[in-house]
Amino acid sequence: MSLLDDVKKRLVSILQEDGRISLVELGKQLSMTHVGVRKHLLKLTNKGLVKVQALLNVDLLKLNFALLIVDGDIPEKLSLCPRLVLVGRGKDRTIMMVYAEDDSTLKCVVEKIRSRVGKEITEIRLTGIDKPKYMYIPLASRCGDTAPCGDTCERCMFRMVCLRCPATAHYRGPL
Repeated sequence: MSLLDDVKKRLVSILQEDGRISLVELGKQLSMTHVGVRKHLLKLTNKGLVKVQALLNVDLLKLNFALLIVDGDIPEKLSLCPRLVLVGRGKDRTIMMVYAEDDSTLKCVVEKIRSRVGKEITEIRLTGIDKPKYMYIPLASRCGDTAPCGDTCERCMFRMVCLRCPATAHYRGPL
């Protein structure tokens, strides 16, 4: 049996277009009651197939992105970086996507990751993200002096040109 039958596929498709649509309107489009829609939606969320969350328009935020390809795995602490929006692992490589608010900060983030990984990294700068238009961008709460990776912004060699880690009290960026 498929995890997504035709009704659930249509439900998810409609929600992907407009995540704020009401259950009543969903019911009209799916030819069922809002109670039926709620039951289907609860099944999807309870099984972990669907998660309702806020996504940000990366064009409007004017964010810069880079794909980083690393031979092998990455240090565990690096996966805590709030600038990391994607990690994919293959047989012998790891792909990461990182973001920054400006080019200078993106360079700092990439160099910081290079120093932490200790391996050759292939970097691909993206001039834009065409799809998806909206992405999950971690918005860390600003607290303390130490970044989740264990670094301290005040002692970082890039502190004069970088907007600093969004998870610290030293962050100077717009997010």
